[in-house]
Amino acid sequence: MGSDLIRWAWVTAARAAYDLGEQDSIAELLSLVDGEMPGRLPPMLRAERDLVRARMAMAAGTPDAGEQLDAAVVAMRAMSPPHLLAGGLLDRAEYLIGAGDVVAAAIDVADARAIGERLRCRPLLDRAAALSADRLPV
Repeated sequence: MGSDLIRWAWVTAARAAYDLGEQDSIAELLSLVDGEMPGRLPPMLRAERDLVRARMAMAAGTPDAGEQLDAAVVAMRAMSPPHLLAGGLLDRAEYLIGAGDVVAAAIDVADARAIGERLRCRPLLDRAAALSADRLPV
């Protein structure tokens, strides 16, 4: 799990499975990282695993999904590269919009947009713009 190839492949597969609604694939991916000995799981994968679990809780309407997303974003701030952090911020913004907290969502979108601008990452900028245009008051 410590090789770059495996780490990035796991993150990409987890995001794709989530976007496609492939719950069985997500569960299988989680079992892969959960099967690792704790000291062998790279920090970035621990943070991403937390985000995946939080996304699943969000999709299932679990009452503590917001708390899980908050914890995942805190972990990502410490352990994830900026573009993955921005994705986590946008995930949390979507949740916050659904919960009616558009002010906190706007802050997360702005933070993610700033990361996207710094990295010149069009997919992050497009996603932030879509959230802003579609769901946040101007």
